[in-house]
Amino acid sequence: MAELNYRCLGCAAAIFPNLTKTGKVSNHPRKYCGAECKPKREWQRTPHKPKLVVCQHCFTEKYRRVRGGASDAGKYCSRECSFARSSLVSREVMAIKDLGAKARKQARAAAAAKAKRQAWLATRHRVCPECGNGFVAELRQSVCGDECKKARARKARARYEQTDSWKRARRAAKKRYKTVRRARVAIQAETIDPIKVFERDRWKCHLCGEKTPRGLRGTSQMQAPELDHIVTLADGGSHTWGNVACACRRCNLAKGARSMGQLGLGLGA
Repeated sequence: MAELNYRCLGCAAAIFPNLTKTGKVSNHPRKYCGAECKPKREWQRTPHKPKLVVCQHCFTEKYRRVRGGASDAGKYCSRECSFARSSLVSREVMAIKDLGAKARKQARAAAAAKAKRQAWLATRHRVCPECGNGFVAELRQSVCGDECKKARARKARARYEQTDSWKRARRAAKKRYKTVRRARVAIQAETIDPIKVFERDRWKCHLCGEKTPRGLRGTSQMQAPELDHIVTLADGGSHTWGNVACACRRCNLAKGARSMGQLGLGLGA
């Protein structure tokens, strides 16, 4: 290999060239015999000069050596400030992402509510029976507006005035009868003890005269004593001492809502 004449560019000594896998001389031959002859790089020969740096985290001025490049751009005064700034930026980015997610969630909820409202309004389209115009009905709304509502009230009033006078009089009489009956029942009502009524009648039925034993009180036996209204409440009878009497269960069931028996006039508690 001496005929190839490969020599070191530093000391001019013969060197062995680089070979490929096939044994041929490589296109990138060796230039130096070793690291001693290989020249040093510029950054190794000249040290970095101190540079005035204004930290972007703590905003302090400090002289420090800056290597340059992406790893050290001279933005911070120390590694601690660099790490603190990077973590702060990360937290800010996460907060902005959270705000964006919250805004998107609110926007989706508003869109869903709007779609639901539109679907509900689509089912509430009606035709006004007074004017024939279409409208969106709210809850318990049958006409489109106040004018149609007043027109419907006028028509109802006219129909009422066209009805027969005897029908109106009958309705008024029914109202008066109900009012008077409620007042009469409220007035003609007394506090009555059934046991005292049974003792007054000597535990005998006032219809058939049979005895109603006290031990059968509250049972379903036909001889059980029960409180009976002589003039029934359905016929306008009162709940007073003179209108109640002792009756056996058989007679009370057979009597039903009919008024039977002799009133106890002048009887008191």
